[in-house]
Amino acid sequence: MTSRLATVPEQLLTILQICLLLLLYLFLARVLRAVWVEIGVAPARRSRSLTGSKAAGATPNQAPATSTVPSPVRLVFMEPAIRHAESVNLVTVTTVGRAPGSTVAIDDQFLSQNHARIRLSDGAWWIEDLGSTNGTSVNGVRLTGPSRVSVGDRIQLGDTVLEVQ
Repeated sequence: MTSRLATVPEQLLTILQICLLLLLYLFLARVLRAVWVEIGVAPARRSRSLTGSKAAGATPNQAPATSTVPSPVRLVFMEPAIRHAESVNLVTVTTVGRAPGSTVAIDDQFLSQNHARIRLSDGAWWIEDLGSTNGTSVNGVRLTGPSRVSVGDRIQLGDTVLEVQ
C-alpha cells in the first residue's frame, strides 16, 4: 500500500510538468506571432480583406478591389509638433510605419514597422490597420477593418496625427 501512495505524487508531478511545458510552448508561440506581425511577416489573410467587390456583395466598410486615377490628396502632419504642417502626397497604395521601406516612414515609438495602409479604390481612399500593436484611429474611432477616409479626416497612429487634405 505504501508503494501505491508513493506513485500518486510522482504521477501528479509528471502531469504538472507536462502542463507547464504546454503553457511554455503556448507562450513562446504567442511571442513569435507578435514578432512576426511586428516585422511584417503577418499571415496572408490580412491582404485578402481589401479584395472584395461591389458585385460580390461588399459591405459598406469593405474596400472595393479596383482602382481609378488618384485625385491629388495628401497627408498633413498635425502632431508631433516637430513635423507640424509637413505633408506627403498619397499614392495609389501608401504604407505608413516605422520601416524605412514605408511610403510614409515615421519615427514614432508607438508605431509598428508596417502600421497601416491607405489605398485608392474606385475613386475613394480607404485605410486599414495592418495588425499594429497600438491600433489606428480615424476621427477618434479605432479601426476594426478597412474604413473610408475623406478630406478633413484625422488619422491617429501612435503619437502621430495626420489630416487628409
